[in-house]
Amino acid sequence: MHACGHDFHLISLLGAAEKIKENVDKLTVKVRLIFQPAEETHVGAEQVIASGGLEGVDVIVGYHNHPNLPVGQISVGNGGRNAAVDQFAVKLTGVGGHAAKPHENIDPILALASTVTALQSIVSRSLDPYRQSVLSVTHIEGGQTWNVIPDSTWFEGTIRTFGDHDRERAKEKFYQIINGQAATYGVAAEIEWIPGPPVLENDPILMDILAENIQYHANLVNFPPSAGGEDFAFYTSKVPSAFSEIGSGGSSGLHHYDLVLDDAGLETAIIWYYQSVLRIQDYFAEKGEEA
Repeated sequence: MHACGHDFHLISLLGAAEKIKENVDKLTVKVRLIFQPAEETHVGAEQVIASGGLEGVDVIVGYHNHPNLPVGQISVGNGGRNAAVDQFAVKLTGVGGHAAKPHENIDPILALASTVTALQSIVSRSLDPYRQSVLSVTHIEGGQTWNVIPDSTWFEGTIRTFGDHDRERAKEKFYQIINGQAATYGVAAEIEWIPGPPVLENDPILMDILAENIQYHANLVNFPPSAGGEDFAFYTSKVPSAFSEIGSGGSSGLHHYDLVLDDAGLETAIIWYYQSVLRIQDYFAEKGEEA
């Protein structure tokens, strides 16, 4: 169970579609609704872009539910709101054998343990402490029983950064540490690096005008940026964008197996979409442009 609220997002956009349709006579702008697949695998937004989903789009608006915010609250902010995300998977191969004779083997368990610890130096010693970043090893496999050193071990995880320089630097140091540790312990290392979405950057002009308007329809707050990844970021790199966090009054945090959202938060999400359409329409009218 993923438990991130994507059903919540889907229903809110359907609700916004209904409200927009009911008031279509008031509109002078064209509205395109994007029901995007595959958000969690970092490919959905790119598929939408590749299929022409952003062609002719002047601005794009979205949100993610936030179970730690009460229903009725909307968090908005300019600049980087979600981190760039990269996945990694590493296999370390040694020579297995009896646990009583480690000198006759090449122990990938020891190499893995040392490597996982060493990787934490990337954030603490190689990246700017004034910019948020985090590295997490989340999955480890190795061995099958208590008295045998295995031939290989494997681990995977993620690193999240808030700038191109930090992202490149983190990858560079990652490869240096993995290869250095492999040489130290005599194991062979295989690295799979899987780039995810970039930093989600809200357009300051667009977000300011939407925030100014939405404060009359919901409780406006400014929640700190999140190191969580969001593939809406692929859109923000193409067109001016506004992405918010909307309170869903959840029973626990995102990705928890027992997460239950408060359906009352759907009303706030629908308001966010509909009021954004109206305010963007006014903005283009003020500039004498069509959209």
